[in-house]
Amino acid sequence: TDEDFGLKTFNSRSETLQEKKAFAHSFKNKRCIIPMSGFYEWKKTQLRKIPYYIHLKNDILPVAAIYDHWKNNSDEIIKSFSIVTTDASDFIGPIHNRMPVILRPDQIDIWNSKDTSVEDLETCFTPYHDPNLKAYQVSSLVNHSKHNQPEVIRPLYKNEEGEPIYYDPETQDIEPQKSLEDFF
Repeated sequence: TDEDFGLKTFNSRSETLQEKKAFAHSFKNKRCIIPMSGFYEWKKTQLRKIPYYIHLKNDILPVAAIYDHWKNNSDEIIKSFSIVTTDASDFIGPIHNRMPVILRPDQIDIWNSKDTSVEDLETCFTPYHDPNLKAYQVSSLVNHSKHNQPEVIRPLYKNEEGEPIYYDPETQDIEPQKSLEDFF
C-alpha cells in the first residue's frame, strides 16, 4: 500500500541515495533540511529494544533530508520526505548502528545548493560528533506512532535534582533498566 511504501522510505541510506530509484531524483534535485529538537534510536538487547531520545542540549539539529511529491493509487498528491542516514558516530554506535545525517554549519549551504557536486554532497555523510550530544532512555510509548504526548519524550530516569540521567558511552551504564511490568 502507499502507507507501507511511505514507512519504508521514511529513512534513506546515504550510501545508496544515487542507486535507489525512489531517492535518486530527489537526491540530485530536491534536498532540504529538517530542523529537529532530537530523534529516537533503539538499543537492542536480548529481551527487547530500549528507546533513547538523542538531542543537543539547548540547540536544534539540522538534519539532511530529501523530498518529493507523487500520486498514490487514488490519484491524490502525496508530499513526502525522507531523512538521510549514515553510520553511527562513536557516541551513538553503542545504542544503534545508524543515525540521521546531522549537518555542521559549514555543510548547510553545501546541502542546500542546487549547484553542489555529488562529491561535495557526500562530504556531508560523515557521522556527526559533538560533545554536547546527549541521550537518555525514554518510555516504550515511543514505539507506537499513535502516542503523541509529552510522556514520549520524558526521561525514564532522573537524578535527585530532577535532571535526566544521561547515557554514558564510556561505561554504557545508566540506572537499571525497568522490567516490562513497570510499563503497565
